Parts: sequence; structure tokens; C-alpha cells
Amino acid sequence: MKTGGRPTVLVGWIVILAGTFSVVVGLVITVMSPPKPTYEGKTAAQWFRELEREYPAPPSGILRGAIIVGGSSSGGMIARMPNGSIVTVPPTPKPSEIGPSFEGLKKLGPPAVEYLIRVLRRRDSWFSRRYASMFPRLPATLRNYLPAPVSCDEVRRHAVVALSGMGPLARPAAPALIEALRDGVALDETLDTLAMLRVAPAELDPLIETLAIAGEEKEIIRIASALSLRRPVVARALAGALRGPSQALRERAGRMLAEIGADAAPAVSALALELRHSDEQIRYASARALGEIGPAASAAAPDLRRALSDESGLVRSAAARALTNIVVVGAEPK
Repeated sequence: MKTGGRPTVLVGWIVILAGTFSVVVGLVITVMSPPKPTYEGKTAAQWFRELEREYPAPPSGILRGAIIVGGSSSGGMIARMPNGSIVTVPPTPKPSEIGPSFEGLKKLGPPAVEYLIRVLRRRDSWFSRRYASMFPRLPATLRNYLPAPVSCDEVRRHAVVALSGMGPLARPAAPALIEALRDGVALDETLDTLAMLRVAPAELDPLIETLAIAGEEKEIIRIASALSLRRPVVARALAGALRGPSQALRERAGRMLAEIGADAAPAVSALALELRHSDEQIRYASARALGEIGPAASAAAPDLRRALSDESGLVRSAAARALTNIVVVGAEPK
């Protein structure tokens, strides 16, 4: 017993010394660190925690795995959860309706933006994901004493909302907002914020390329529409959508390529193939897109000439206009 007690006492002293050392280091760091900027005595982190309390839980957290079945009289949504229960999601307020926390972050300015960028780059840890998956299976009495799991995606959405009303001050957050788009976080709010910041289209090119590799053409169309992206990289991505199994997606891709115009030249070959599709609307959208591309679509001229004999008058008319734009405009002196 006596010999066994010495190692135990030694371990105890080691733990005490390690704890004391950690406390001392923490105090030194705290004392030597410059004071954090505040507004009305509160730091950006404190204002942000208030915003999380004032702002309703994001629908993405409430509706994970649920199906929207209608709208509520208050302007929110009604959804059916995976277990069959029906929940009502309150409407999302505008930033100006949130309360003093939003104004506090705005008044702090650049320091608040720096803090929100760090929030946007947070990711759920292995422990938090395990806790979130286990929490619903715990006894109800135990859940009453434990904090409900909060996804980093929900916290990041609050950060997007906070940035949305800061105007040009939020410009340094653009790369982090684009990363949030890549992760599918608060897509609508993030797109609105990036549009407000007037982000250069070229900054979105790497994101579009990543989504194209993943086969996310639907998201590409959504992002390109919201941010008015008229880029060759978008055209290359949508050329793949023209060969996809979804007819609705093929039609949307054709319309988007027509909007892109001359910069959609990388999709000419794919559009020419679509002129032989069995669906009239897809053939029409393809002919129209080729016409908007103009002289750069000259390789599709033979296919467009064949389309002049199409059974659909709509397609014939679009093919004729396309040939005019390709041949006549292309022949005009520069």
C-alpha cells in the first residue's frame, strides 16, 4: 500500500502543476493580448451571441429531412417532419427587424467583420456530429438537462445574415461567403449578400468548376442566375447538363446558355447535338442559344440548316434567326 501510494501522489502533483501552469499561461496571454474593440461595452462575439438569441432558428436546422407542405397565415412555412409530425416555421425576418444586436455588429465595423469571417469558417467537429446524432435517442428526462445540439451551419447562417446589412464594410468576407456557398450553407442569404457586395464574377470561377466536377449543374444555374454570371466556365459546366437525364434541367441549361451569349462558345458542340432531341422545347432552347452565341457558333451551322426542316415551326424560326446571327453577323466587316 505504501509503495503504491507514492506514484499516486506524484501523479497528483504533476496534474496540479500542469493545471497551475495552464492557468498562468492563460492569464499571461490574457494580460498581454490587446483589448478587443467594443461598442457599448460589448465585443463582436457578445453582440453575435445576442443576435443568435434574437434571430429565430434557421429553417435549415428545423427542416432537415422534412418536406414543405404549405405556407402558414403568418407568412412562414408548414413542413412534415420525417416522423410524420407537422411543424410551423416562422418567417425569416429582415436584418433590420432583428434588434439591437445587428446594429451593434454594424457599429463595430471591421472588427465585427473579422470575427464573422472566423465564424463562417467554422466546421462541426467529430464530437459535435456524434452528439447531434445521439441527442434525439436520449431519454426525455436527460435531454431536459442537456443543451440542444447546434449545427455549425446554423451558426454560419447567422453570420451571413449579420454580414448582409453591413454594405461595403463586408467586402473582406467575400472569400468566406464563397466557401459557404461551396458547402451549401444558407444559399439564398449568401447569394443575396454576394450580390450586394458586387463580387467580381471571376472570383466565382473556382466554385463553378468544383460544382461542375461534382455534377451540381442545378446549383450552378441557381448561382449563375442570382449573380448574373455570364462566364465561359459556366457555359462549360452547363454543356454537361445538356447531356444529363433531367429534361427540365436540360431546358434550363439551354435558356441559361442563351443568356450567356457569346461567352457560351464552349457549349456549341453540346447545343448542336440537342437540335436532334425528341423534345421540341429543348430543340428550341438549343437553337436560340446558338443564335445568341453568334459567329462563334459557326460549327453548328450544318445542324441549324437541318433544323430549318424541323416539324416544329418554333424550332424552324429559332434556327433561321440563329443562322442569320451566325452567318450574316459573322460576315460583317469588323
